[in-house]
Amino acid sequence: MPFDPYQLLGVQRSASDDEIRQVYRSLARKYHPDVNKSPGAEDHFKLLGQAYSVLSDAKRRALFDEFGEESLSIQFDAEQARAERGRRGGRSERSARRARAATPDPRPRYEEAREERASESSDVVSQLEIPLLTAIQGGELRVESPIGGAPLRVQIPANVEAGHQLRFKGRGRAGRRGGPPGDLFLELVVKPHPYYRREGYDLVLDLPVTVDEAWHGATVEVPSLDGWLRVPVPARSRGGERLRLRGKGIPDARGGRGDLYVHLSLRLPDRIDPAGRALERLSGLYSEDVRAGLRL
Repeated sequence: MPFDPYQLLGVQRSASDDEIRQVYRSLARKYHPDVNKSPGAEDHFKLLGQAYSVLSDAKRRALFDEFGEESLSIQFDAEQARAERGRRGGRSERSARRARAATPDPRPRYEEAREERASESSDVVSQLEIPLLTAIQGGELRVESPIGGAPLRVQIPANVEAGHQLRFKGRGRAGRRGGPPGDLFLELVVKPHPYYRREGYDLVLDLPVTVDEAWHGATVEVPSLDGWLRVPVPARSRGGERLRLRGKGIPDARGGRGDLYVHLSLRLPDRIDPAGRALERLSGLYSEDVRAGLRL
């Protein structure tokens, strides 16, 4: 079926960048393989990543709007496509005139068979999912090639965005008719984090807190790019309130840093209190630590 990123995300062609970003995040959480175990969920999650990588890039989105799926090819040349479109209108009439004037020639013609030249190669585009922390800090990964052969040592740059492509020269498929191999392009997909998300150079944390902590106030430890931080939760806090830790976000290229925003997520007890104990005793009704598994 034709690949249409607008249809995959369920947004209009006039959708804003913020709308596309919000829809993608919602769908990515819904179809992530760690959450959705239904058949086809993983494949749909990958398609969502491809769709977002097109629509989140202003240049790629504009080319798709102009040329459609053709523009997604690695070898696509927009200027050449525009020139070809302009020539296409008059080509049919010129060809007809030449055919009427020319003497039929029984010899075969090969000028149009450019795809069979020995120099033709075959590029490969594949997706590589990386953790949020790797996308922020960078790092080296060792991954299997999608077309086989020796494993790849992939160097992830710091502060990389979803949709960024890494090129491995000569690691694509072998060229046709003995031509040189093409290149391999790995398109990065940032794996959604269960607690953290990135907004520019800011980090946003959905922090689970108990009813007792929100009511009486508490100091809780959270992981950050600087290690574990102690975050004071004010007494009488409500779910959805936001705390700001200045300069604890993502470093930028100019030496500055974004902020860490902590959204309080109130977690109710998952056990029933048959005796109707008072509010201050609610802390004993949680079967496990609501921040168990909180990692960056």
